[in-house]
Amino acid sequence: MQAACACAAAFCVLIPLYLLTLGAALSLVDDDDVIKNLRVSVEDGAFREAIERMPSQFGHLGHRFDMFSECVGLGINLGNANRSLLYRIAAAPYIAPEGTKAGIGTSLPCADLVKALESRPDAETPYFRFWHGYQAYIRALLQKDLPISDAGPLHNLRICNAVLLYASLFFLSVGLRRWYGRLAPAILLLPLALATGLLTEPIVTVHALPSAWTYLSIALAMMMLEADGGPSLRLLLFCFVSGSVFNFIGMLFSPQLAPAFICFVAITAYLRVGDVRRDWLRMLRCSFMLAATWFCGFATTWAAKWALATVALGFQTVRASLGEAASGVNYASHRLAAEEHTPATLYALEQFPSWVVISMGLALASVAIALAFNAARGVDVKKPAAEWLLLQSPLLIVAAWTEAMRSHSFEHPAFAQRGMMVFLFFPLLGLLFVLRDAERSGIPALLASLRSAAAWAATPSSTSTERILRRSEATPGDGDPRP
Repeated sequence: MQAACACAAAFCVLIPLYLLTLGAALSLVDDDDVIKNLRVSVEDGAFREAIERMPSQFGHLGHRFDMFSECVGLGINLGNANRSLLYRIAAAPYIAPEGTKAGIGTSLPCADLVKALESRPDAETPYFRFWHGYQAYIRALLQKDLPISDAGPLHNLRICNAVLLYASLFFLSVGLRRWYGRLAPAILLLPLALATGLLTEPIVTVHALPSAWTYLSIALAMMMLEADGGPSLRLLLFCFVSGSVFNFIGMLFSPQLAPAFICFVAITAYLRVGDVRRDWLRMLRCSFMLAATWFCGFATTWAAKWALATVALGFQTVRASLGEAASGVNYASHRLAAEEHTPATLYALEQFPSWVVISMGLALASVAIALAFNAARGVDVKKPAAEWLLLQSPLLIVAAWTEAMRSHSFEHPAFAQRGMMVFLFFPLLGLLFVLRDAERSGIPALLASLRSAAAWAATPSSTSTERILRRSEATPGDGDPRP
């Protein structure tokens, strides 16, 4: 009851804060300054590749990047200062050809944006499904050409994105190293860099901001778990706020990653002080409660945006958009009839390069090999195996979200891609955790075996060398065959 009251109070504070933030960004930032700096970026060629060859329409896949969504974000509320402030916040219009339905239709937003900047842009096509809180950040940084580099305003915005993204990722890596060991940062960073858009993500603000907040929120949750000795009311409230902020600053880009990872580190915190055989049910209940609270903050904030859109645009407009989404018109699920019997989670995993899927299989194989090695040494592996299995339970959160958003997952599998990476992270981080103890890991025994094998292999070579030396020192009278 206390937690519910705290979350309700947080909600009552956050929603007015979001409205105030967007209102200030739309009122205080001059559209003419933003338009001028975007025109400079067009002249610098910042959108040339996006127009000629769209790098990726549906999110980050490999090192391609989603300029489709970025151009939508850059065009939100651009040049429509003549509209009421309530309408601009609620409807969040973007640049699109005349007659385009609310939400993203068949337009090419980068080409539309560049064409609109040739004269006077006027964002008028509503895209009210999300808060688009990132527009406050974009407008603040594009208001002036920041003295960061000479590459142009949009490039300077991307530098700021990179600083936020990589700083939060570094913060998380430090926490993972402290909890899971030296290999933990490599387990996190290498797959993200090689298999997702981590290296190109700062180019796309609408992806970089939610990702930065995801990594930062996980790191902050780890700090709270460490300080409080486990899940607490403070952490529960933070999870609610974290889910709410994620919904405010982004779109539907891998929201399942943060709650699943927070659940994973919460179970780890319990295992560090508790007994898995006695407390496993309580561990699961409290850890999954954190994930549920995160989704509660996410969902209530999203519902508040729909309610605001209903007030500003009318019930019939919102109802029509909801009907389109439910019937799969916007996500074109009817074009995916061939996959209707395929689990959406499996389909999303199949979009990875083959080496990523193979690495996931090798991660599971490494767990089996490590446990088998310990069992062969006579070490009891029941408790480590139970701990490892418990740590894999948050994977259910990712799978459940992917299946619940089935049409969206099929149409935009790359949007769920970062969330799918936990199928590689959790098995390996879980293995590092359960083998954290030197005796349990069997590393001393393995090193001793390797030393013995090396000594055995070196013995024949050493004996042969001594025999050759003796023969070289022998005299011909001693039977030396040399002349």
